[in-house]
Amino acid sequence: MTSDHPIPGTRFLVPLRIPLLCLGLILLVFAVFGQSLGHEFLNFDDDHLVSQNPHLLSGLTWDNVRWALVAGTGGAMTDTDYWRPVSILSQMADVQFFGLHAGSHHAVNVLLQALNSLLLFWILRLMTGSLWRSAFVAALFAIHPLHVESVAWISERKDLLSGLFFLLTLGAYVLYSRHSFCWRNYLPVLLLSALAMGSKPMMVTLPFVLILLDSWPLHRLGRASWQRLLLEKSPLFAMALFVAVITLHAPGGRNEGIMDQLPWSWRLGNAVVAYATYLWQMIWPFNLSAFYPHPGKDLSLWSLALSAFVLLVISALVLWQRRRGYLMVGWLWYLGMLLPVIGIVQSGEQAHADRYTYLPLIGIFLMIAWGLDDWVGNHPKKRILLGSALAILLIPLSYIAHLQTSHWHDSISLMSHAVECTDNNIHAHDNLGDAYLKNGHVDQALKEYQISLNRRPGYAYAECNLGCALLNKGLPKEAILHFQKALSTNPDYAVAHHNLGEALREQGLFDEAIKHLTKALELNPNLPKAETQLGAALLQKGDPAGALLHYERALRMNPNLPETHNIVGSILLQQGKERDALGKFQTALHADPSNFTFANNTAWILAAARDRSLRDGPQAIRLAEGAAKESGNQPAVLRTLAAAYAQAGLYQKATDTCDQAIRGALSLRNASLADLLSHEQAIYRGNNSLP
Repeated sequence: MTSDHPIPGTRFLVPLRIPLLCLGLILLVFAVFGQSLGHEFLNFDDDHLVSQNPHLLSGLTWDNVRWALVAGTGGAMTDTDYWRPVSILSQMADVQFFGLHAGSHHAVNVLLQALNSLLLFWILRLMTGSLWRSAFVAALFAIHPLHVESVAWISERKDLLSGLFFLLTLGAYVLYSRHSFCWRNYLPVLLLSALAMGSKPMMVTLPFVLILLDSWPLHRLGRASWQRLLLEKSPLFAMALFVAVITLHAPGGRNEGIMDQLPWSWRLGNAVVAYATYLWQMIWPFNLSAFYPHPGKDLSLWSLALSAFVLLVISALVLWQRRRGYLMVGWLWYLGMLLPVIGIVQSGEQAHADRYTYLPLIGIFLMIAWGLDDWVGNHPKKRILLGSALAILLIPLSYIAHLQTSHWHDSISLMSHAVECTDNNIHAHDNLGDAYLKNGHVDQALKEYQISLNRRPGYAYAECNLGCALLNKGLPKEAILHFQKALSTNPDYAVAHHNLGEALREQGLFDEAIKHLTKALELNPNLPKAETQLGAALLQKGDPAGALLHYERALRMNPNLPETHNIVGSILLQQGKERDALGKFQTALHADPSNFTFANNTAWILAAARDRSLRDGPQAIRLAEGAAKESGNQPAVLRTLAAAYAQAGLYQKATDTCDQAIRGALSLRNASLADLLSHEQAIYRGNNSLP
């Protein structure tokens, strides 16, 4: 399995080995993950971080770039999880170029995984000179089922980008280490390290990995002292400290602080079990879930004792075989890289997560590949058998990874699988309920939310979700009770204030609705839905100027709200600002060309604007005819079509269309509209358009 000892019978392929291995890695990645190009955005962070993130939706602007550079720090925590400007800018670029076409976002992830696999192969071979061992590690990295989460989840772009810059840093460091210190060679290491840490805070462990590489396989300890090697990396440690401080002191999170209250003994116990669990999942990658609930006080002493025993045995074996440098480096690589996310400093309610193994498992893969190679030695038959067995091993691993990737197709599929794989997983039930609700399956959503509440009574998030489901079911009074329960548990729950305000508005209780919607925006100023609801409440209360202010704020946060553009256009039209109104109607129509209301409003200004420079009869006819067809010839739309015909000089068509509209209005018992149409019909009979 080394480059110096090719597998017997393959010498004629020697010149093609590297290109064929690279091609094989690419094909493996696309065979497993190519299906994700047909997957959707999920309600599991993809909405909050990407598809509904107002900063990403408005694309690559200077304001958004400035936001990305500080998001996740101090008061700029909203709309992200933590400080990671590089990965945020990457996804902002995706939205700029691909919009919200989920398949394109997935395609970038798959390409990055293929690139990372190739980079790992190249860097290992560069460091060790071993072809086959490097290829095997790269293949495991490319398609191991534990890595599905990092590739198939759009929100985990941070794993792939941090992995890219991590591997590039290793490559730059290897090249730098072959010469005496030179800033020209060291600067790429610094720059790439900064990009890695700016992609995901977990990369604070990168300087530690470089120190391990100094021991094996670079063997720099014989050429330089520990002191010099540590001093050399002091800028990297400074960067890591900066990122760690930002991350630890960020006000974060969308959770309710439950996990921050866990005793240290629970966290340490779970950390020990998590280390061992990842090793077991590496060997037996079945029943992998998007979320594993934290056991808390229910962590069994048996699992803790067994996990501690496994870790101690492996550590003892590594110490016993310390002359085999790859064992010590691989084991410390695994333990060290997982340390920031092992749960001692808890950042969520998960016990562990597949995505955290993306780079740490490389250390274990190194131990396996180099250990097996040492075991077979130079015995040709053993090498053939081992090479064949390892190649065959990739087949079931690829199949399991392919199957696991299929669960990430959509939110219902993903969370249904999580419910099946885990026990007492209230977060999976909550997200499954959200997915059902989004797809119009209200009763199924109610069932999932109720399961969460049964398992954690008073859980504010589930109470709020249950209220949303009841609101969708047309039961605002019942919904209000659950929103109030959520706020009794967590008075500063911005989303609950927003939802309660929406329910109160639907009940006609505008003053109370305005109070709660205003409170929601005080708690979280970046809630475009709360702005639109507040605008709607003010509009219904008879304050169009106040409503316009909040609608425009919502559009600044999220310009992809066609209904809001349409409402703003209607208010502007009432204020006599026809040109501005036309722009809003056209924006709404561009976002949703099939919406006959948007087409009708646009056509009306083109047909009947007081400012005749805005009129365009042929264009108005095209839009109004389409709107009439889509609306089933509603009288109000036929009125617009008649005005469009008249503006184009087709007065007889305008008169006939008015006749049809009048009959429709009378059948709906809308006498005022019928009278208005009769007045306009008289104008058309005089061969005139509307004044």
